[in-house]
Amino acid sequence: MHDPDSKSYVTPDLLDTMRQLKKQFPDKIGEYVDWMKVEALGSVGKYPKDIATQKAKHGLTPEQKAALAKAEAEALAAQKAKEEAETKKKAEHFANWFEVMPGVEVKKAKRAA
Repeated sequence: MHDPDSKSYVTPDLLDTMRQLKKQFPDKIGEYVDWMKVEALGSVGKYPKDIATQKAKHGLTPEQKAALAKAEAEALAAQKAKEEAETKKKAEHFANWFEVMPGVEVKKAKRAA
């Protein structure tokens, strides 16, 4: 019901309380500390070793998989938007500037007819 690292801090009363809470809220109290959730909720510290151990031992929860997929999709969309903005900027530059020789460009003049 508790992590081996916290065993010395767990009193019989605390263990009994946690068992009672787990019976009342089985979907809210897990078998281990979810270090990814601890960080997501704004922890002061970071827990990369604990997260790596958690992933190796328990894998990802469906909630974590969904959050990871969402973050990946957002990162992909941001990268695509950045690439599109760079392409647009290059096209605008090409439309308004002329390369006289390598490294030397002049702005194209627009004649009024």
